[in-house]
Amino acid sequence: MKKIFKANDELARILEKFEFIEVTDELDKIKGKKMFKHPASRNKYIYFDYINIRVLSNKSYVESVFEIDEEELRNTLLFFLLKPSELKHIAPDNHFSFNSITSRLKMIKKELKNPKLKESKKSSYEEILKIYENIEL
Repeated sequence: MKKIFKANDELARILEKFEFIEVTDELDKIKGKKMFKHPASRNKYIYFDYINIRVLSNKSYVESVFEIDEEELRNTLLFFLLKPSELKHIAPDNHFSFNSITSRLKMIKKELKNPKLKESKKSSYEEILKIYENIEL
């Protein structure tokens, strides 16, 4: 059975384990909301809006769910942990979507089997998969 995560202290601890910093303003703290930012990512946030888990880019909602499973959490963390040069391969428009990240990872695995794949792209793909596989919750 898959582990399910909700907008709570357990998920907050996991984010902190991956060096996310809570950047919640005072008004949201009073309301019981939380916002997290990863130091390596510009203008991207994870926002606990009551029971909603929202991924924000430039403070605009990109994706919002009530709960996420392990794979979705790993996809979310990957979106924040990748360097821009790698991120373009899984989120070409810097737009987060659980479904698109999953499908892009499958495409990367398939493309790595192509013997005609350029070495530079191959090394980027391998780095993406290495980071993804090293995300232990």
